[in-house]
Amino acid sequence: MRLRVPTNFALGVGPYFGLDTATFQSFDVADDAFFTATRLLCRRGSDPLTVTLPAAQSYFVMAYLSAARHCDVLVNGTEEPLRHFPAGSICLVDLAEGAAIRLHSDLDALAFCIPYAFFTGNGFFDELALRLPLRCVRGQADPLISHIATALSPTLDTGAKFPASVLRPIAVAIGAHLLQRYGEGFKGRGAVPRDAARAGMVAEARDEPAGRHATNDVPAQSPLRPAGAAMEFCIPPDWHLDRQIAFAKQCMLNPETDTATVASLCGFPDVALFEDIFRSHTGVSPHQWRLRTLN
Repeated sequence: MRLRVPTNFALGVGPYFGLDTATFQSFDVADDAFFTATRLLCRRGSDPLTVTLPAAQSYFVMAYLSAARHCDVLVNGTEEPLRHFPAGSICLVDLAEGAAIRLHSDLDALAFCIPYAFFTGNGFFDELALRLPLRCVRGQADPLISHIATALSPTLDTGAKFPASVLRPIAVAIGAHLLQRYGEGFKGRGAVPRDAARAGMVAEARDEPAGRHATNDVPAQSPLRPAGAAMEFCIPPDWHLDRQIAFAKQCMLNPETDTATVASLCGFPDVALFEDIFRSHTGVSPHQWRLRTLN
């Protein structure tokens, strides 16, 4: 049975990955509650590595800087199916019951531990905090978290420290993004229904002039949404589409990942929209692209 030990992760999560000297940065957000960023460079060796994180009043976010493969491990020791986590993706887990994985590859990542108190114990998030709890995701493309992790990692790799005054605003940006994109409890006033949003995206994909691409966001001046209205879901704007398609291509290099899974990992609300935009961007369907590339 998994050991349930309260922890604040004030010294990072390195020891749970067998990395006692892993570099980390942290700052306190409340009594016995710390926001922590830990640099994880793990060489698995010949055997899979089992990592067990104890139960805590925190969320755990892993940002993959290189592709990795691991599976969830249930309390009884049973392995869930092995998953592929492309570079640029994240894993978001609620640690209320703890978590365990079995690592089947090397790991190059940055891990954030974010206590519940960070979202509710200050005035940074206000109405956004009503979105709690956060929806857990695995292998989800997330350019913003990926870019932050990429920017922070070189400093952590050197072992240098930067003050809490530098980490705190970065943490606030991460927290706001997580609440907007993965929060479940609050949809926001003026939210656009998913079907209407999809209609707007398909229209933009077909009608915009060359050089402008459709996205998973409704255009700012769309008649479907008044200016300033909150969105039901938060997906990167136009200039992130190239990254979404590049990420999709990376996902499709794994022959075990079907098109529906790729669409979900890249933030598209359904397969049809993903295929429409992929074809408009590349000139071929996802299936045709995969066949050409893998063969």
